[in-house]
Amino acid sequence: MGIKTEILQEGHGEQPRPNDFVSIRYKLMLLDGTLVGDTGGEDSDLGGEPFRFCMGCGSVIQGLEMAILELRVGSKARVMITPDLAYGTKGLYPFIPANAGLICELELVAASSS
Repeated sequence: MGIKTEILQEGHGEQPRPNDFVSIRYKLMLLDGTLVGDTGGEDSDLGGEPFRFCMGCGSVIQGLEMAILELRVGSKARVMITPDLAYGTKGLYPFIPANAGLICELELVAASSS
């Protein structure tokens, strides 16, 4: 099990490390394409603003953190995440069923140590 990362656009900025703060834009979908999370437009989860969090602090699913550690700022990627590195056997009711694989399209906007 694990992740499969397809680089859509290579970034040339910093590469994040554990405990760095990163900002991403993303679309999170079930394998059938059902949208379950989005930072895109004004009507999205975050009103179009990037999502900022601490790497390794438990703020996001493990598969997403693993993928972000492979990227550089400015990168865009499509990541397939197996259920064991997503929400596992519990899911995230009512949005993500148990044992669901996910697709995340993301852009790494920023990474910094503070």
